[in-house]
Amino acid sequence: MHAQSLMRKGIYYDVISKTDSALQLYNQVLKIASVNKDTVSLAGAYNNIGLVKWNRTELEAAMQDFIQSSTLFKQLGNTYGLASAQNNIGLILYDLGRYDEALEYHKSSLKSRIERQDSYGIGASYSNIATAFSKLNQR
Repeated sequence: MHAQSLMRKGIYYDVISKTDSALQLYNQVLKIASVNKDTVSLAGAYNNIGLVKWNRTELEAAMQDFIQSSTLFKQLGNTYGLASAQNNIGLILYDLGRYDEALEYHKSSLKSRIERQDSYGIGASYSNIATAFSKLNQR
């Protein structure tokens, strides 16, 4: 419970652009969640850390955090979190110009979102897939 409270506070700091404070809180979440074996909080913290790093254009570091988040969400069977992390990996790969790989992650994310009947997520996935196809066809 404490880890989730810190996570929410970190999200607040991230939203108001106090990213250093957000990262400090997310790192506290990682420590607490590791001790408590709270895999849900670990996965969420890695995803949120990845978002901060992505916004700072630390793309490779962000991708590693998203991969860690994806791995944990997959272990949990949390398809919502997994779809989000895979989508984020796809967006990083897109930013790195690795459109073929980005497309695969977006397709995987779409599959999870269809299974969950996540209409907003489905739309976002189709948009990301179309963007990747557009870049691939421009080669």
